[in-house]
Amino acid sequence: MPTREEIDARRDAMRAREDDAVKAQELIDDEALADAEETHGFSAVGAVKIPFTPGLPVTAIVRRPSKIEFKRWTDSISKKDAASPEYMRAAEQLAAVCLVYPPKEVYEQMCEKCPGLKVPLGLVASKLASGRELEDAKK
Repeated sequence: MPTREEIDARRDAMRAREDDAVKAQELIDDEALADAEETHGFSAVGAVKIPFTPGLPVTAIVRRPSKIEFKRWTDSISKKDAASPEYMRAAEQLAAVCLVYPPKEVYEQMCEKCPGLKVPLGLVASKLASGRELEDAKK
């Protein structure tokens, strides 16, 4: 039976290998984010990070939706509860339309590993088309 120290050493080695792989992937993803910011505007892109899976990005990037894309989004969610399947589908569709990085095939692989990615990514895109309340104004 292995000792506590052997188990801890084994786990530490695995963690170190994964940390190195994550850092390498984040560098690639950060370059894609910088490219998207140059192309679409610094404040016109948003991103969602997911847990590391070897061979896949850890970041998905969307751009601000166009007026027509945003109208389609608002029309499809009007009078829908945020937890409704229709709302979730609309968010997934907005994410797909506004996806900048990674390529769609890789994005689908990311979604297989992290099936909850599409909705928050769509919500990030919708927020890029909306204003936000200033914190000071709430007081």
